[in-house]
Amino acid sequence: MAVLLGLSLAVGDASAQELADASLDVVISRIDHQRGGHLIIALFDSPARWPDLSQARAIKKLAPQDIMLEIRFNGLNLDRLYAIQAIHDENDNGRLDINVLPWRGPLGPKEGVGMSNNYIPHFAPRFAPAAFSPGDTTQPLEIQLIYLK
Repeated sequence: MAVLLGLSLAVGDASAQELADASLDVVISRIDHQRGGHLIIALFDSPARWPDLSQARAIKKLAPQDIMLEIRFNGLNLDRLYAIQAIHDENDNGRLDINVLPWRGPLGPKEGVGMSNNYIPHFAPRFAPAAFSPGDTTQPLEIQLIYLK
C-alpha cells in the first residue's frame, strides 16, 4: 500500500491536515476484462456501513481494459481503519449478484469480487478481516478478484 504524505510527517511532525491527506494506491488484479461491464471499487471507513455500496466513503467505477488496474484514493486519515470491496459488475446493475439457489450453480457471487487483505468470506463479509490502516506499509494494496463461474 503506497501512502503519500507531506514532508513534515516523514520527519515526525504530523498536523491534523496531513493525517487526512494520505493517499492510497490500490492494484486490482486477475480481472477478466473480456466479461465486459464495469469494476466498482468501494472504500469504506466504518463497519456499520460495510459492505453496502450506497454507504461507501468513496467509489470508483471503471471499465476493465486489462487484467490489472491501479487506482488511487486520496484524503485518507492515517488514524482510521478502512476496507475495500472490488466488484466486477458484469451486467452493470450496480450491485454484486449472488447465487443463493444451489441448483443454479455454485453458491456465492455470480460476478468477480475481491476485498482488501484478499479476505475471502464464507458467508456475509465482515469489516474486520478486510480492514487496514493506510499507514501500515509503503506497498500498494493488492486485491485479487475471484470468479466462481
